[in-house]
Amino acid sequence: MIDEFWETKKSKIYPWVKEELKKNKKEADFVIVSSASPLFLIENFLLSQGFDVIFGTKFVGDNQKKFVAQINGKNNKGDEKVKKLNRWAKQNNYEIEIVKFYSDSLADKPLYDIAKQKFWIKRGKILEGMPKRKTLIDKLFWN
Repeated sequence: MIDEFWETKKSKIYPWVKEELKKNKKEADFVIVSSASPLFLIENFLLSQGFDVIFGTKFVGDNQKKFVAQINGKNNKGDEKVKKLNRWAKQNNYEIEIVKFYSDSLADKPLYDIAKQKFWIKRGKILEGMPKRKTLIDKLFWN
């Protein structure tokens, strides 16, 4: 079902994403996605698109025949994204430097704060920097 879902969504990916990914892969050792989305929904698809490492929210029963709609651990959002990235780097003996960071949510401010270059995605377009105010979605769903 997940593969079928992505097959229907593939055409809606912003046209600039593939080119940006190619550039980023030349400039960095890893191109990492860190999302609050359920890991089981995004991991295989994003790896197939060329991203190197995927972080997401884990659920009880991930990769099992029976899914349990309960988060296993913490939701991968806000400060948790930085903690997860740091744990991964330590486990793999890497030093982390975020060369470029892209997001459409101020919930990602902890990652914006440590990135060298920051990009805001607004209505499918890349804008340099980070927005000053919260969007309606940020106000409704994030602290």
